[in-house]
Amino acid sequence: SAKIQFKLHTKKTMKNKIQKRLMMLVLILAVLPTSASAIKVKLRLDLPFGGSYSIQGLDSFETQGGFGIGLGVLIPYDQDMDIETGYEYSNVRFSDTEENYKGSYTSHFLKAGISYFGIQVTDSYRLLTGATFDLPLAGQAEVTRKSDSQSKSSGDFGGWGIYANAGITNGNMDYYLFYDYRNRSYGLTPPGKSDKLSWTTSQYGLGIGLTF
Repeated sequence: SAKIQFKLHTKKTMKNKIQKRLMMLVLILAVLPTSASAIKVKLRLDLPFGGSYSIQGLDSFETQGGFGIGLGVLIPYDQDMDIETGYEYSNVRFSDTEENYKGSYTSHFLKAGISYFGIQVTDSYRLLTGATFDLPLAGQAEVTRKSDSQSKSSGDFGGWGIYANAGITNGNMDYYLFYDYRNRSYGLTPPGKSDKLSWTTSQYGLGIGLTF
């Protein structure tokens, strides 16, 4: 059917976008003045305690579950600072508060920034601060009107984000507070609406990082 063909084309286009932009990241890493053995990989577990969520074009919405994964690559710049790059994927289900619409969205972001850990606190720990500016790779959203099951989807993804954290580190383990902001758009107008949707989310909480 035409809908299945559209979804297959959208997935193929999204995959091509991700591959091209990740290839650009690999090329950038390849030309930076550092040895491959110096590059570090960081895994993070962020536990949100609060935040705000809104969709321009719909009444306020509630998340109905989802998940996200991320991977960071740290490139030593000097003994107290790392250049931080990475990749983040999220998948979220939602409905508006009046339960007229339901839907889901996915997003892929490329992260770039710095981490600084030059201030000694104890013999083992240093203060840690870091921030990244996050650029969109690809994404897709779908919204369904519950009254008649009409739905629309789009993969025309755009947006931006920031991520900041502050805490302590012993080199391998990080313990920190974080703040995360995201703006997402998909060029998507729900059935029965006239405005394109724009997602704005922010969250804060505690996090743990493991570097190896």
